[in-house]
Amino acid sequence: MADSGRKNLVWDIRKSLLALSGEELYQLTKTVGPVSGKEQSELEEGDQEGCFEYINASMYTSLKVNRQTVTCLLNLSLSQAVRG
Repeated sequence: MADSGRKNLVWDIRKSLLALSGEELYQLTKTVGPVSGKEQSELEEGDQEGCFEYINASMYTSLKVNRQTVTCLLNLSLSQAVRG
């Protein structure tokens, strides 16, 4: 996936995340795994902002690890989870 395609996918996911409830975002935090510098255990079900930031940080952390493989897999997984 080209850089612009990846950026578009991340942006589409972020827009979709903004439409989710705190409960839905909280459920998604359980699917993305650990994020450096953030504690999943500190998140609460109604904390929309905290859950959004956690998921967003996960997407951008993945970009640093292995831009091509990990990010695509994570973003596709999140995209599927957001769309149900």
